[in-house]
Amino acid sequence: MNFSLKDLIKENLKLFEGRREDAQAKYTDVPERIFNIFVEEDPSGNYKYLDWIMKIWQQEMCSYSSSYRCGNVSVAENMMSNISYFNENPHKYEIKDINDFTSFIHFTNSTKEAKLKLTKGELKKQATKHYETGRYLIIEPHSHASSCFYGSGTQWCTTSRDFSDHFNNYYKTNSLLYFINKKTGKKRAFLTQLGRPMFGPTRWPDDLNWLYVGDKEYANYGGQIFTETDNMGRSFRGIPMDAREAMQEAHKEKTKKWVKNLDDEERKYKLMKGLGMNDELPQVTVINSWNDANGSNRVPDTIVEITNSFVVVDNDSFGNVKIVGDLHLGCVGAGLSHCVNKVDSVQTINDSLTIMGPDVDLGSLTGHIPLIKIKSDASISRWGGITSVGELQTSSMYENFMESIKDISIDNLIFSQEASEKLIKQWIKKIPAKNVEVRRWMG
Repeated sequence: MNFSLKDLIKENLKLFEGRREDAQAKYTDVPERIFNIFVEEDPSGNYKYLDWIMKIWQQEMCSYSSSYRCGNVSVAENMMSNISYFNENPHKYEIKDINDFTSFIHFTNSTKEAKLKLTKGELKKQATKHYETGRYLIIEPHSHASSCFYGSGTQWCTTSRDFSDHFNNYYKTNSLLYFINKKTGKKRAFLTQLGRPMFGPTRWPDDLNWLYVGDKEYANYGGQIFTETDNMGRSFRGIPMDAREAMQEAHKEKTKKWVKNLDDEERKYKLMKGLGMNDELPQVTVINSWNDANGSNRVPDTIVEITNSFVVVDNDSFGNVKIVGDLHLGCVGAGLSHCVNKVDSVQTINDSLTIMGPDVDLGSLTGHIPLIKIKSDASISRWGGITSVGELQTSSMYENFMESIKDISIDNLIFSQEASEKLIKQWIKKIPAKNVEVRRWMG
């Protein structure tokens, strides 16, 4: 009898559907949603693993003592992930037939061991060599298996063969680099949080030089160094300068990739600025805070609102900001010689304005300001378009202060003791009396 290709396909489809129907009929304790996961994620294309996993699931997960686990979707999906690995890598398993595994734990442990058996090609893909000489090697593992391979002989948690979570958790948010002496077998691991400088003193994250490498700054490494016996140390003894620079460059490149996926737009912007990624800066319009005193310099023109604190110590730092929560105008330099003296973009302040410098022109501000604080020796030369103030606090009593506020509606005017004394002295000069005396207590 001759069969066409179309007939063979029909017969195979009947066979596959038969496996599916038989498995569902035999193992009735398995919930339908779990059964559907096994069917939809079967990697064989012909349901050849279905009978085994349904049988094991019913025996181990749906028994009376463990029935609460019978509908566990995450465990089912994890099992199918391991079966997919088995289907793609049977050469790494001592047992070749899925039906010869006696339990989930038997199969899971075998899969863990299989994943640690890396070929040369897999090792090349799962780790990066950042530096190598006849004596030294700096390697960055990208998988738990490669970490175990290159970190063999150590007691580091990232090289534990039975537990991959430590490596996976560290790898997501840190640079993990292994420095290996190929002659002696000695190893050190360098763990540095992404977004922090690997070497050098702590700097603000938006400083353009935050990843600076200097000959005298390696002693200030901010991460953690582990020896093969897990004893932490901070010694760079025996590590050549060019090897240290290779580690720093590897950390910087991983940080560049990581920072692009940050959800915090403010942190993302500042870190990318610090890494020199100016062509890829996000178009942020609203940002939480900005501190010009920390070296951030001019706010980008794309930012029009700073919801909380905005500290300014330079007239050129305002950018295109129109709305601010708290605006703090300060002074820097020897003897506070460099001060902000003009506000020329901010129009609205939602919370408070603090003035720390003399002769400040508030030209672009308009409308109502809830709170203004004038600190000692500070002054306002021009109030701009401000029409009302909820509360005005002043520690300074400069000339013509009272005259300057006569057209502004102020709910609460509060003077410090020093400012009050200066104000009284000004008034006293206008009193037509030969002798005027002010006493703390009246008798």
